[in-house]
Amino acid sequence: MKKILIAATAMVLSANALAMSLAEASAKITDIIKDPSKMSSVAKELSSDDQILFLKRVNSAIEGTKRSVDSKTELFCEVNKAALVAHKGGNLKSLVAEMFATVPPASLTVINEIFAQQLFNRKANPAKPVSDEAFKKHALSTMEVVQARTTGTDKDVRDAFAILMFLRASEGTPADLKDILISKLSDEETRQLAKESWIPSAMAEGKAKSYDPMLAVADVAIADTPSPAATFINRQGPAVLMVSLMSDISPMVDKNGNAKVVFSELFLDPNKYALPDEGTAGLNRVPRSLDPNDRWYPGYGRDKTQGDGGTGGGEPGGYRMQTTF
Repeated sequence: MKKILIAATAMVLSANALAMSLAEASAKITDIIKDPSKMSSVAKELSSDDQILFLKRVNSAIEGTKRSVDSKTELFCEVNKAALVAHKGGNLKSLVAEMFATVPPASLTVINEIFAQQLFNRKANPAKPVSDEAFKKHALSTMEVVQARTTGTDKDVRDAFAILMFLRASEGTPADLKDILISKLSDEETRQLAKESWIPSAMAEGKAKSYDPMLAVADVAIADTPSPAATFINRQGPAVLMVSLMSDISPMVDKNGNAKVVFSELFLDPNKYALPDEGTAGLNRVPRSLDPNDRWYPGYGRDKTQGDGGTGGGEPGGYRMQTTF
């Protein structure tokens, strides 16, 4: 046990020593906008508090570029996804809140759908599905942080986009989730709008899907709206990265403020140190897919090679997309 404590301390000290300052990270924003794949490596080097401030700065910089709404939306999707996946120190709720507070409502029409599918879907990890009770708890606790962060004349619309993301990610249950989330909106008029117009229209409940009622309130012109979310998903091709962040919303401390876990795989290899599962909870970043033919599907046989008809033969050089963050 003493060796484990020493190793953990050394790893923590090493991580802190290598941490990037917010100023250093901010100097890289221009490069990130040119190549959004760099967002991940930069975000991982920041402290939990600086990750939130950095995401705000990046989103603001993207909005200030002279790009088409589609180009901006694609950038928002990539950098915010990287930021959420790189979360640390229990700041995931705050990162989600920062995203809904700083990404323009027009682009949230796309983000709420893509992130519901790829990041927060309760079935993203079929081996560990999220229960109705847990999903409701996590959605409600995150919405509290989102609503405390959003401001301005379009605050209610931004909050409604967050609700939409969780409703889509819930896959339809629990049945009372929509009513509970809507009941937390700021006032009766907004709750009525969300219940009778915004949500049904955005979810295509008995009518063609449209975000127009929400965007009109946010003063977004039709000409300034991006292509449908499906367009961006199709551009990503078949190898769409899916991770399960829903369970990560669970706090890492108990009601008394005591840490629930001592170590995590962020610093220690649980296989090497034989740590219990609860010691590594919430930090696994294994890509998932709901398609059983994909090699990152949990049940995909490791003796299969894509394209060989399942005859085996392995995969030289490892498995593309089988990685952790």
